[in-house]
Amino acid sequence: RQTLFRGALAKVISLDVRFRLLAETESGDKARELCLACPPDLVVIEVDWQRAEEFELIRLLQKRFDDIRVLAVPERADAMTMNRIDEAAVHGCVSKEEPMEILEEAMTEVASGATYFPAAFHETVRRLRADPNAFSKILTFREQEILWHVASGLTSRSIAARLNIGLRSVETYRYRMMKKIGRAH
Repeated sequence: RQTLFRGALAKVISLDVRFRLLAETESGDKARELCLACPPDLVVIEVDWQRAEEFELIRLLQKRFDDIRVLAVPERADAMTMNRIDEAAVHGCVSKEEPMEILEEAMTEVASGATYFPAAFHETVRRLRADPNAFSKILTFREQEILWHVASGLTSRSIAARLNIGLRSVETYRYRMMKKIGRAH
């Protein structure tokens, strides 16, 4: 998403003999097209809970390719994003706040078949799992997905088209979320 970060990452990959840069893009649709045409061994993907398309791409790639490895780079380390990363079952996570050497280490670990998650990630996930009122326990996966799109400013009609579900279904999910959230407070 961010040109500066993407450019720096591309440079690091091109200078490291252990990796070969197949492509870089800021578009989720273009990334999907490229990955399906030429499946990579490792995908380094910027993620944000407000942009569900990255998580949709991760799900698609994991469904289509058994051996693809995914390293998530969250835009911010908030609980909603960490929960989404945990649910996506990616192989690693590294914050943009970390030095480039940490990102290189994470890429190497994930590409070699290991996992790479910082202690802060594990602590956030542990707290969410322990909290009976955590959003991930109140809202279903689909409701969370709808919420992400609503938070992104999409209309119910746009959400329905993006998720390939009916407009009435989106409105029902939104109604259920409001009831649940209203009861949670």
